[in-house]
Amino acid sequence: RDFEWDRFAAEEDCEVYLIQWARSRERRCPRCGQSRGDWIGSRGCWECRGCKSQIGMRWGTIVQGSRLPLLAWFRAILLQIHFGELSTDQLSHRIGITRVATLRKLVSSIREALKSPNSDVLLAGLNRRPNPQDSS
Repeated sequence: RDFEWDRFAAEEDCEVYLIQWARSRERRCPRCGQSRGDWIGSRGCWECRGCKSQIGMRWGTIVQGSRLPLLAWFRAILLQIHFGELSTDQLSHRIGITRVATLRKLVSSIREALKSPNSDVLLAGLNRRPNPQDSS
């Protein structure tokens, strides 16, 4: 059990983290390339000032387009980072997903992201160890 596990005890914890992470980064609109935009807190997205495209908090990460709960993704990412290879039974028990095909796809996506030079973005910064002085 890692100290980060308790940090993501509920879906809302993951959403708050992902929104803070998304807001802290410079964004470029994938449609027009504009870097100026505004965060719309009520919708959990960034709106481009140029073309008015709205970009969700999951955009650009491995969780983009997934219908799985963020909590399952975050916990699977943390387990892969801190404990490496886990059996599908172990992973299923810890993140609450029972479908083996889903688990395999999840693990495959995480492993590919960890190998990528863009892993920090793909994993929304979860691959970095938090600063011990962070109290958030």
